[in-house]
Amino acid sequence: MISWKVMKSGTCFCFVPRSRKIVISGMNNYLDRMGLGIFSEIENLEEARKRVCYLLETLKDRFLLSQGSGKNYVKMHDVVRDVAIYIASEGRHVFMVSHSVNSEEFPRRTSYESYSHMSIVASNIDELPKPIFFPRLEFLMLKLFEEPFKLQDDFFVGMNKLNVLSLSAYEDSILPFPKSVQLLSNLRTLSLIKLRLDDISIIGELVTLEILTIRDSTLEVLPVEIGKLTNLILLEFWNERVPLENISPGVLSRLVRLEELTLVECSGDVIHSNLDLSSKLTRYYLNMGQQVRSYHDSSLMDNYHRIMVLYVIETTPLGDWICRMLKTSELVHSRGNGSKNVLTELLGDGLQNMKDLLLADCDSMTRLLDIHCQNTIPFPKLERLEVIRFCSLRYLLACPWLWGVRQT
Repeated sequence: MISWKVMKSGTCFCFVPRSRKIVISGMNNYLDRMGLGIFSEIENLEEARKRVCYLLETLKDRFLLSQGSGKNYVKMHDVVRDVAIYIASEGRHVFMVSHSVNSEEFPRRTSYESYSHMSIVASNIDELPKPIFFPRLEFLMLKLFEEPFKLQDDFFVGMNKLNVLSLSAYEDSILPFPKSVQLLSNLRTLSLIKLRLDDISIIGELVTLEILTIRDSTLEVLPVEIGKLTNLILLEFWNERVPLENISPGVLSRLVRLEELTLVECSGDVIHSNLDLSSKLTRYYLNMGQQVRSYHDSSLMDNYHRIMVLYVIETTPLGDWICRMLKTSELVHSRGNGSKNVLTELLGDGLQNMKDLLLADCDSMTRLLDIHCQNTIPFPKLERLEVIRFCSLRYLLACPWLWGVRQT
């Protein structure tokens, strides 16, 4: 028998459009901030992630969710979804879920004052009906399909209680950020996906933000104003089309509460920069350097917490921050002649944390693993070593500690 409590917990997943897969990693960023009381008293993101996994297994065991096409995806049947929305709206939370891709206007209602959670998919929204107030709105997920679209400057007026905001487009859409976003004084989670953002400096006014996700934008510089967001615990900048060319010194170091960092598609210049990061960082995925896009594999994040994927052409010294991150990484994939410097840093402490190491396309090395560890056992956690296209390599290694490691 399915309990009322378990069924209510399924409401967390009903905001995804019908017949669409639910990305588990994305839900981690929303669930404890949706105001449903399911994720109370959570101290950090790692605990929230474990709670999400437990919730998913519970819902799958009761056939409220089914496994999707991959490990990181689940699906919810339309009937279950409709019942979950009904249950959620029985209490103090009132849901509006409108997923009509042919709609060209904001869903019309006599009043919007009762809604606490809204998920809207539409072709376009030219303007909001006037007057309109959202005094109880805590969660807004808005996805538009038409290009380009523009939200009015006063779009967020009257949404003072908003905790979670997700804006996304089907393809590239130009979005001058509405000035009224700075009125969202309680906003804790902001997600911007597939939007061509020319200027997001106004985000710096959202000092209560804890989670910021920017995916597939056209930004080439991480705005200096992000350094004002000192309450951030998760920052995700995921650009697979236009590389991030610059991160100004002092931006990341000011994010003293940061627990998780994802930087995908950064230029090689960032590798040689001197930056500082929060000492509280427990998870990171750094994917940077020229041509690194072709080596991007998001499934790595399912198995490792601390990941660096680098394409290092220059043999100039690595940035201090890269050297520090290398020593704590579980997986490092490095390509290019600069991989010699990467390996030098890793060998300094005998790869104490390394589980998966790939080195490729380096012509300047004749000896690979020249170990001189006196006080520590080298490679205590190494599970996989792969070396590709080291044209001058004469010696790989001669070390009895590696007998149990699979070599490729």
